[in-house]
Amino acid sequence: MSSSARRVAAEVLQELDIAFDDLQPLEGGRVNQVVRSDSGYVVRLADDPASSQRLEAEARLLGRLREIVPTWEILASGRRGGYTYQIYPFIRGDNLTNTWAQLTATEKDRVVEQLTRHLRALHGLRFEGFGPVQDSARQSPTWSSCLLDEVEEVLSTLRPLAGGARCDAVRSWARSTGACLEDTRRPRLVHNDLWFNNLLVDGSEIVGLIDFEFAVRGAPDLELYKLEYFVRSPEAFHSQGDFADFLPRFRAAYPELFAVEDLDARLDLYDLWFYCRSFAFELETGGGECAPEALDELFEHFHLLVTGQISRLL
Repeated sequence: MSSSARRVAAEVLQELDIAFDDLQPLEGGRVNQVVRSDSGYVVRLADDPASSQRLEAEARLLGRLREIVPTWEILASGRRGGYTYQIYPFIRGDNLTNTWAQLTATEKDRVVEQLTRHLRALHGLRFEGFGPVQDSARQSPTWSSCLLDEVEEVLSTLRPLAGGARCDAVRSWARSTGACLEDTRRPRLVHNDLWFNNLLVDGSEIVGLIDFEFAVRGAPDLELYKLEYFVRSPEAFHSQGDFADFLPRFRAAYPELFAVEDLDARLDLYDLWFYCRSFAFELETGGGECAPEALDELFEHFHLLVTGQISRLL
C-alpha cells in the first residue's frame, strides 16, 4: 500500500471518530488498495478514474442492496487526496474457497440454498437498459448489443497490434453467434464477479456477498460464467481445491438459471466478452502496450473459443 493511500485512510477514519492504533493492508483487487484498522473497519481506495467511478457506483448500489442481501455496510464514501474511498465494518467470516471442503453435505446444501435466495433477490431488480451499473449513461437496447459492441471496441483497439486477419476471424464468429444473446426480458441486476472468494461464510451461513464493482444490468445467466470457470479451473483464480460438487447442487436449487436456450453458446460469448474487457484493462494500465506473448496467448484462447475446444462443466 502506498504511503499516500495509508494517509488518506487514516484521515477519513479520524473524521468519523473511529479510533485505531494500527492499519494493515489487505489483499484487494487489481487496482484498489484496501486497509483494515485494528478496531475492525476497512477502507477501500482507488486513484484511477475508471476504478473511482466503479467504487462510487458500488457505494450507491450497496446502500440499496443492504435491505435484501448480506453485504458491506458503507459508513462513508467520497473523495479525498486524489482517492475515492469507501469505509465499512469488517465482516467476520471466511471466503467459501477456504471452507467448502470442510463443510458437510448438509452444510453445502444450506450454503447453496442461501446463495440461490440472495441471487433471486438481486435478479428481481429490473432496469430499463442494458449496461454497466457504474455508467448509467450507457443504455444498450439489447443484451447482445451491450456485450458485442464492447467486444468490437476492443478488437478495433487490438487490430494494429494483432493484425486484421486474427481480429476479423473473432469478430465474424461473435457476430454469427451473437443472436443467441437476444433476450426479450428486461435487464436484471447481475453481480458479474460471482466466485467463491466473493462469498463470505461463518460456518454454513453466508454473511457477505461482496465486490459489486463490476455489476451490470443484464441477463442473470451471466453469473454462471465466472462460477463455472472457477469450479473448472480454480488455479486460474490462484486457488486450489475440488469444487465439482457445487454445480449440481446449484443447478438443483436454481434450475431456471440453467434453463436458458443455447446456454453453451452464451457462455462462450460471455467468455469472449470477459477476456476482451480484461485485456482492455491491461492495455489501459500498460499505457497502450502489451507483450507479444500476452497477445498470442489471448488469441490462442480466442481460437479455442471459435473452434469449440473449451469443454465446460454445465
